[in-house]
Amino acid sequence: MFTLHRTTRIALCCSAAVLTGCAKKENATVDTSGAMASSTASTTSTTSGTVNLADVAGKWNMKSVPMSGDTTPTTYVLTATSNTSGWTLTFPGRAQSVPVKVTVDGDSIMLAAGPYSSVRRKGVQVTTFGVTRLQSGQLNGTTTAHYKVKAQAYAAAQRAGVLDGDLDPEHLVFMIIGLAAWWAAAPQVARMLTGADDSDPAEHARRRASVIRAAERLARPPR
Repeated sequence: MFTLHRTTRIALCCSAAVLTGCAKKENATVDTSGAMASSTASTTSTTSGTVNLADVAGKWNMKSVPMSGDTTPTTYVLTATSNTSGWTLTFPGRAQSVPVKVTVDGDSIMLAAGPYSSVRRKGVQVTTFGVTRLQSGQLNGTTTAHYKVKAQAYAAAQRAGVLDGDLDPEHLVFMIIGLAAWWAAAPQVARMLTGADDSDPAEHARRRASVIRAAERLARPPR
């Protein structure tokens, strides 16, 4: 068992957010001081090789705060188990938990949930894809949220000539999500190609800028 306080960058529909005040309910106090504060953690587990899910098993209080736009925090409880089954997200005021599909690749834990009713956007279905890694006693990761309404908005923008109308709107949304999420889905490849890690603020900014430029070029209508 370990005690962990951390901040985690989250990509929410291609925008960044932070997780803060995240701690196991059984043996830690929630730290709500400053969403942008540095993370600190202590653990008796190792961080090299394949992650041991037993090191993160338990109930975790989570707070997600977007870094831009509406910065109202979203809180929920993440229930983690010592294997890939039985993981859930539980949101305040909701009796039914959201099942989470978990896969492990080396030091990365991939989390897929939904579709379920969004907390941030009432009446809208959302599917989330996240990747977390335990690094130097800290858990860092990214999550991309795909709102069903996005495809409808893309289709409307295509009809208006704002976006390229030659691509299926659902496929366009998926490809843009892939641009943003693949950095976290294949962190070893990203480090091999760039020589840097996403924990480096400068490299994180460069990756975000590249995703924005690539998405704009992908979606721009032909001249």
